[in-house]
Amino acid sequence: MLPGMSIVNSVSSRRKYVYASIFIAAALLIAGSLYFSFSPGVEYSSDPDVESHVLSSEDMKRARDDFSEYEGDEVNDIIATADGAVLVLRDRLVSVGGPDWREMWSYERRGEVRQVFVSPSGKRIHVLFGDGMLPWGSVSVVGLRSSNGDSLYEHSADSLMGGGQDGDYYFSDEYFMRISVEGEDMSMESYELDSGELSWEGNVSSLCATGRFDSSVGLDVMPAPVGFIASLNCLADDGGVRQLLVHLEEDRGGEYWREEWDAEESENIDMFYLSGATVPGATDDLLGQALASRNGDIEYAFVADGARMAAGADYVVPSVFDYQPLREVFPVPLEDDEVRPDLVVFGMPAEIELQVAVQGAWQLVQDPEADVEIEDFSILEFRDQGELVRATSYRNWEEQSSPSAVRTLINEMILSLGGE
Repeated sequence: MLPGMSIVNSVSSRRKYVYASIFIAAALLIAGSLYFSFSPGVEYSSDPDVESHVLSSEDMKRARDDFSEYEGDEVNDIIATADGAVLVLRDRLVSVGGPDWREMWSYERRGEVRQVFVSPSGKRIHVLFGDGMLPWGSVSVVGLRSSNGDSLYEHSADSLMGGGQDGDYYFSDEYFMRISVEGEDMSMESYELDSGELSWEGNVSSLCATGRFDSSVGLDVMPAPVGFIASLNCLADDGGVRQLLVHLEEDRGGEYWREEWDAEESENIDMFYLSGATVPGATDDLLGQALASRNGDIEYAFVADGARMAAGADYVVPSVFDYQPLREVFPVPLEDDEVRPDLVVFGMPAEIELQVAVQGAWQLVQDPEADVEIEDFSILEFRDQGELVRATSYRNWEEQSSPSAVRTLINEMILSLGGE
């Protein structure tokens, strides 16, 4: 055997060894990257000793002042739930409550928080997480209980969103709706959150008798405890516009009820659901804005039960407006459901009654033209376990008699205005 040949074979072997080593290292790197990309890496903790906290607008303002960061991480947003304030960090959600902002629970997941939604009950949080470290990492949808952060479900966006992530998302307690643009129309898809399965799909134009949906204005959707309520405009054959509110079944796509009004031009009707996560006085408190519109420039209506059951959308008038002194202070809601509203407030009857009374009393206290003090209202301030609590929501009386609280507030409002 020639000496030179032995040298060539030796060099060739070393090269093969080097190439094999590089290949193995690359494979391990890719495998590790894929592991970190697809492994959720969840860290969760909960403190059962921290109780739920009913938030006021002052609480939310204080939270924004107190939490620019949390444990060294930037706070990107603060959202309200029925149980407290939730701090939204890059890859973590933290719920805090009480006057000293004790941590109720923490849910951390590898990746980043993309979007956060609160259900109509205010007791469920739906989170879109961008998973992994790679740019092509998938997106997961995770449901959490607002009281303790327990995981309710988890799905990949590919399965829950029909293989895509475009469009607008709406979450009820049990279902998820995705709305996507399809040319001059829009598609609707409803998924059951527990199973992740598609329940039904259809086009928005199918809600119009003419089959012609005005896509220039778009579609507004409000999740309800049961179903989804859509606000849209249909183009009539005579050139006019028909404005619609349609309560859609979440599991089959049928209709619980619909209301229609003729209009000269397209404009969606605003909708607001009085939920456990409602913070009176917040920027999204449309009920408070309607009550504060002294000149009545917001034509608003109350619909009780209609957002929960197939009970129709008949208007109701809270008992506060049974009394003339109060009608002169607060803009009266619509009583004739033939009149098209600018805003519809949905909720349960007792909750609507009490919330209107509570917010009405506070409006009088804060009105510089009204000679009214907080001391005039016996149940706007009370002590709970030694702490002074200012009642701002119907939820402050969840364990008391709502009709009794309403009656007390109405009597005290009338007396404060010089009535009998």
